[in-house]
Amino acid sequence: MTPQALERRVLALAAGIVADPEKIDAWYRSDPIAVLGGRTAQTLVAAGAGHEVVGFLLDVLRLERTS
Repeated sequence: MTPQALERRVLALAAGIVADPEKIDAWYRSDPIAVLGGRTAQTLVAAGAGHEVVGFLLDVLRLERTS
């Protein structure tokens, strides 16, 4: 998967958690993900580790469905 396609996948998954596109963009670019080494989703995708962000978001979605 290309970095651009992976970014789109991450953003689409994030939209399943938060509806506001501005908040999604801010999260993607600025919010460190503690369980992924404190790096942002954008940094992880750029470093070729976007699959880790996808896994993280899928876990979050799974937890929301079971709550």
